[in-house]
Amino acid sequence: MLIRIYSKTVSLLIEKAQAYEPATLPVSGFGIEAQSGTLTMDAIVMNAISVGVGTITAICTAIFIAGAFFIASSAGNDQRKSLGKDLMIGAVMGIAIVVAAKGIINIAYSFLYAP
Repeated sequence: MLIRIYSKTVSLLIEKAQAYEPATLPVSGFGIEAQSGTLTMDAIVMNAISVGVGTITAICTAIFIAGAFFIASSAGNDQRKSLGKDLMIGAVMGIAIVVAAKGIINIAYSFLYAP
C-alpha cells in the first residue's frame, strides 16, 4: 500500500516536472522592450543587477567627489587630507569590485544561458 502511494506521488511529480515552463511576465503596455513580449526570470535578474551596479557606481562617484572636496578644502590640515584620500581610494576600490563582480556574473550567465 505504501509503495503504491509512493510510486503514484513520484509519477505525479515527474509529470509536473515535464510540464514545467519557465516563469514569464507579460510586459506589453509597460514600455519595456522584450524579444517575445514576455520578460523571463533571467532577464528580470539581469535587470536588477544592472540597476544595482548603476546605483553603487553613482554612490561611489559621489563619495569620490566628497573625498576630493575634503582634500581641496583641507588647508594644510593633515587629518582632513587623510580622510579625503581614504574616501577617494575606497570609492575607486568599490567601483573596481562592482565592475569585477558584474564581469563574473556576465561570464556565469553566458555559460548558463548560452544558445
